[in-house]
Amino acid sequence: MQPYEYTAEICCAVSVKIKGFGNKFPPNLNHRIHWAQRARLNKMWRARVYLAIGADRPKFPLNKTHVIFTKISTKACDFDNLVTSMKPIADGLKDAGVIIDDSVEYFSAEYKFEKCKRGDEKLRIEIKEIL
Repeated sequence: MQPYEYTAEICCAVSVKIKGFGNKFPPNLNHRIHWAQRARLNKMWRARVYLAIGADRPKFPLNKTHVIFTKISTKACDFDNLVTSMKPIADGLKDAGVIIDDSVEYFSAEYKFEKCKRGDEKLRIEIKEIL
């Protein structure tokens, strides 16, 4: 049986505004926003991941996975902000039924950054099953 592999890209060229907070990517540690506003943004990003995976998700959640998160943006951020901003994306993979859980027992991750021109911003999520 072939291991499951899938790559999804979420377009981030348009800023999403929720009560004055406009950002193209999920919130990171530098975004000092109210907890309820952060919760709404995280919920929106979880839904975007679910829609990006769509019908290409596996029949059953994967036991062990390695996920590569690539932020493609005009501006780099430091590593800890990159990692924390991908938490709602990992939760969205769980919601979509791609992974069992995002705990270290089932899930490993790699975080990358690529520079792009304005208007080409996106998130790339590469999912690989570990057999």
